[in-house]
Amino acid sequence: MRKKLAVLVGALVLFATGASAEYPEKPVNWVFPNKAGGGIHNLALSTLNIIQGDIPQSINVTTMPGAGTVAGTRFVAEQPADGYTFLFIHDAPFQTSAMGLLGFELLDQMEPVVRVAQFCLGLFASGDAPFANLAELQAYAIEHPNEINAAINIGSLSHINMLRLEEELGIDLNLVSVGGGGAASRQALISGEIDLIDNSPTEIGSQVRAGDVTALAWYGSERHPFLSDLSTMGEQGFQTPRTSCAYGYLWGRKDLPQEIKDYWSGIFTEAFSDPANRDELMKQTNMPSALLTGAELAQFSKDMNDERRSAFERFGLVK
Repeated sequence: MRKKLAVLVGALVLFATGASAEYPEKPVNWVFPNKAGGGIHNLALSTLNIIQGDIPQSINVTTMPGAGTVAGTRFVAEQPADGYTFLFIHDAPFQTSAMGLLGFELLDQMEPVVRVAQFCLGLFASGDAPFANLAELQAYAIEHPNEINAAINIGSLSHINMLRLEEELGIDLNLVSVGGGGAASRQALISGEIDLIDNSPTEIGSQVRAGDVTALAWYGSERHPFLSDLSTMGEQGFQTPRTSCAYGYLWGRKDLPQEIKDYWSGIFTEAFSDPANRDELMKQTNMPSALLTGAELAQFSKDMNDERRSAFERFGLVK
C-alpha cells in the first residue's frame, strides 16, 4: 500500500501557515482547454491516475475547448484563487499571451504550479515524398521554393517550429493553417493536402511503420524510444531550436495562497520521486517526467515566457 507522505507534508504545511488543514475539502477541477484526446489530454489523465490515491478528494479533468486554449485559460484566470480550479495544458498560454490573445499579461495573473513532463515533436512527410531526411528536404526545397506545403496552427508550437525550420535550413515553405491540432495535421498529410508536418512520434508511429508517412527528423536531444531509428536534428548536423520541445504543466492563479502551491508541489514531488511512477507515466504517455516546482519553476517560466515572446516578435506574430 502506497504511503500518504505527500498528503501529510501538505497538511503540515497548511497547519504551519494557519490555513485550513482540511484542504481540499471538495473536488478539484483541472480544466483542459482543448478537445479530449491527444497527447496532453492523455498526460492529464495519466498524471491524475498516478496521484489520485494521495488526494483526499476527487479530481475532475474538464475539457473546455475554444479559441486555441484561450477560452479555458481565461476561465481559470477568472475563478477564485481558492485552489479548486487549475489549468492543465502545455506551453500554449506563453504563446497566446505573446500574441495578445489572453487580454492580460500571463505571468501577472497565472503561473505554472508544477511542471510535469516533457514532450518533443518530430518532422514527418508523406510516404512518397522526394526526400527522406533534412539534407534532402533542404536540397529539394531550395530547388522548389514555396512548393512544399507545411501544416501549421497559427500561433502554436507547430507554427514556430516551421518558421525556425525555414531559418535553420535556409528554405522557404508554403505554410498552411489546418486548425484542429495534431490530428488534423496527420489527416491532411495522409490525404495528400499537406506535404510536411510536425507531430508526436507516439501518435504517428503506426503510419510511419505502415509506409504511409516518412519520418525525417526528431526534435529532441535524444532519440525517441517509439521510433528509435529516427535520427535527431543534431545527429543530422542541424541545430534544434529550444521551442521544438515543450512541457505539460498544472497552472494556477498567481495569487493562490502559497500553502496551496506548496501542497500540490508536495503531492507531485512525492509521487514522481518514485521510479515506478515515472516509469508508469512513460508507459502511458511516452513522455518522460520533467518535474519542476518552486523557485526553479518560477525562473524557468519567466525564461520560457521571454523566449516565446522574443520568437513571436521576431516572426511578426505579436499584435
